[in-house]
Amino acid sequence: MIGLILGGISASPYVKDGTSIIVVYFNDTVPLRAKEILDAISQSYIADNLEIKSRSAKKRLAFIDMQLKAINKTLQGSSQKLQQYKATNVFVSLNEKAKNVSNRLSVLEAKAYALNTQISILESLLNYVQTHKSLRGINIDSSVQISRQISGIIDAIQKSIVQYDTLLVTHTKHHPQVVKVKKQLESLKRSLVDTVRANLKTLKEEKRSLEHQIETYKKELKDLPVQEQKLEALNRNFMVNEKIYSMLLEERATTAIVEASNISYVRILEAPYIPSDPIKPKRKLIILVGFIVGFILGMAQAFVREFFDTTFKSLEELEDYTDVPVYGIVPHRSNKRSLIHYKEAMYVIWSNLELSPNATSVKVITVTSSVSGEGKTLTTAEFGKVIAKNGKKVIIVNLDMRKPTLHEAFDLPNTIGMSTLLSGKDSLASVIQKTSIDTLDVITSGPKPPNPTGLIMSENLSKAIEVLKTRYDYVLIDSPPIGLVADAKKIMYLSDLTLIIIRVNFSQKNFIKVVNRFYEEEKINLDIILNDMPSKKSYGYGYGYEYGV
Repeated sequence: MIGLILGGISASPYVKDGTSIIVVYFNDTVPLRAKEILDAISQSYIADNLEIKSRSAKKRLAFIDMQLKAINKTLQGSSQKLQQYKATNVFVSLNEKAKNVSNRLSVLEAKAYALNTQISILESLLNYVQTHKSLRGINIDSSVQISRQISGIIDAIQKSIVQYDTLLVTHTKHHPQVVKVKKQLESLKRSLVDTVRANLKTLKEEKRSLEHQIETYKKELKDLPVQEQKLEALNRNFMVNEKIYSMLLEERATTAIVEASNISYVRILEAPYIPSDPIKPKRKLIILVGFIVGFILGMAQAFVREFFDTTFKSLEELEDYTDVPVYGIVPHRSNKRSLIHYKEAMYVIWSNLELSPNATSVKVITVTSSVSGEGKTLTTAEFGKVIAKNGKKVIIVNLDMRKPTLHEAFDLPNTIGMSTLLSGKDSLASVIQKTSIDTLDVITSGPKPPNPTGLIMSENLSKAIEVLKTRYDYVLIDSPPIGLVADAKKIMYLSDLTLIIIRVNFSQKNFIKVVNRFYEEEKINLDIILNDMPSKKSYGYGYGYEYGV
């Protein structure tokens, strides 16, 4: 239960116009239980406040009762002695003057007792102030006879302590307001010490004056006969004890009234109530925070991906890295509409070839890329179909003997091909296969040889290409990736034009350094085809429908 209360309760101060208000909250899954706990805590706090206020009066009552018991015993003893003396001696009557002196002496001795009590209280108070750094425990109830000035300073100290504690809930010890109240407490403490000392000095002077008067009256009584002196002493002792007893009874009554009339300065301004709606979970806040956090994480993820992404994203970005001309832009194929755009892009590439200044000298075209997966084989096959459909005689040669896929694009067998031709096992005529397009032939890669590089580097490849150049208008070569093996370099030197496939969001930017070296240093006739461009980033023109290349 204690853990439940400590885990659910919270409080915050509210200070306005010098009034300290504490707002208390209690969170629980059972609303009625939370209300009952707050009610119990509020009532217990008020009861504790009253108990603290009554503690001083109760201690004083206990002290007075102890004094009354002692004085009562002394009073009874002095009464018995007086009665015994009167019974055993001849009755002697004091003269009028001795009676007056005796009465005055008893009054003065009673005053001296009261003065001693006040001096004792002030000395205890001074000792407490001087020996305690904190004055939180200082408390003088209204039944104690002290000056109004001292009482006012103590009240000011208690209020400043409450203000100091309230400020510390929301401020640090170095806050200007906290420092100001702390200095005020130190000033009040010094004022209290000075005032108590001044009052003690006055009371002690008054005590010395009383003691002088008492001694004077006692000297007057020494002139009386011995029997009368004895009677006067017993009589005066009885009267002093009686007056002290009466004074203690009055003081006890006053203290009892103060203790009974104590009221708490703590009031409940508003009783605990159950809210109409649950305060937790705050669904709107959770949704808002989730949205903001999701947005920030999403932006961070996008930024990190963009920062570490080293692939090409657009034509503009590609042109920032190279001066190699872009021969064409091929859009991404995802549906029937994009397929139309794709075919149109192939026709644009063919048009660029036909309209180029050196079109008549270009017969052998190599298509390569940096790595596999950039679309070189599909581009080669589709480009060959477009050229063949435009009345040109075309043959596609697959020299990518390590990972051949060209035969799959035309649904042809791959039992013989370039590997068997270059190794001398088959003739050129036997490896040429027909396709569904009359003017388009294909030589597949053939079975995977143990040493593809050796076959490509042989003179048989050059001889085969020279023969094919005489039989076909265009020879398209599906080359191995230039970024992985050295085979492609030899094929590029045998070609009139090399088309480098750069795939958007796939090809790495560092590969372009290899392309630039071939173009600028080795003077190879290169062009780039930007492949798999998203439709929203397409470039070009239209023929009555949305189109871009």
